[in-house]
Amino acid sequence: MLHKSTGAFDIEFSKDNLIGYLTTQSNIEQAVQDNQNYEDIEDYLKNELKDFVFDTPFKYGYTAEIFQFFGN
Repeated sequence: MLHKSTGAFDIEFSKDNLIGYLTTQSNIEQAVQDNQNYEDIEDYLKNELKDFVFDTPFKYGYTAEIFQFFGN
């Protein structure tokens, strides 16, 4: 390993931004392929997130590792 670092950064989401992000996930793609209506999924997420407050960013923690490959 050449380098390893860890840290965190703030991510700010509005409710609509979070719903947009969540609907990019593979389980949503599969649900749409299984004939579930995208708008119904979006409405479900809006309902489930209705009590969440999006007034502060959340911390996204990460670890990054850089390796060097010695091979073919």
